[in-house]
Amino acid sequence: MLALLIATSMLATAVGGAHATRLRLSSNTFRIVWSEMRFVTNAGVRLTCAVTLEGEFESPAFAKTNNLRFGSVTRAIPSCPSSIRFLIGTAWNVVYESFQGTLPNITTMGFRINGFAFEWIGALYTCLYKAEASQPLVFTAFRNTMTSQITRVDTAGILPIPPFSGVFCTNARDETTVAGAGAITIRGEGEAVYLTLIT
Repeated sequence: MLALLIATSMLATAVGGAHATRLRLSSNTFRIVWSEMRFVTNAGVRLTCAVTLEGEFESPAFAKTNNLRFGSVTRAIPSCPSSIRFLIGTAWNVVYESFQGTLPNITTMGFRINGFAFEWIGALYTCLYKAEASQPLVFTAFRNTMTSQITRVDTAGILPIPPFSGVFCTNARDETTVAGAGAITIRGEGEAVYLTLIT
């Protein structure tokens, strides 16, 4: 009888997960901190500094729909402001892409940030790098399937320099690689962020 109850419970969970159409985050706000974010141009210029992104979700619950905007970054803080200056005059859009794993056991959630832009300040020149829709900066949130906690957020991508950026920036071969692994918490509280499925 006990084995039958356990099997029935597991089956109900699996069926419920299979029909879950939305994801739910445990907070309306977020703060992601990278102790090391690496910036490397094609010309081989390298820079590593800590980066913090803060923002908010439009709603804690959202559909598992590709290209769905579900949040925005409202503040970007580098630890090396004399070398990297983020441009966030308007909010950067957080856009859902996909998940990995077998429902209900989501292991990762992919998203991108449209509008991610910064200036790399050199001794003789300043170059602008910006994520475009055709070449976005991609992020991966790793989820603990036992606790539902998002344990890490990785990023990796190549940001192009917009056309007509100047001869010095063009000589840097037009793009830079951004990469790093960060920790996500609730903004202002420091508590963990959890990701669950709902119908």
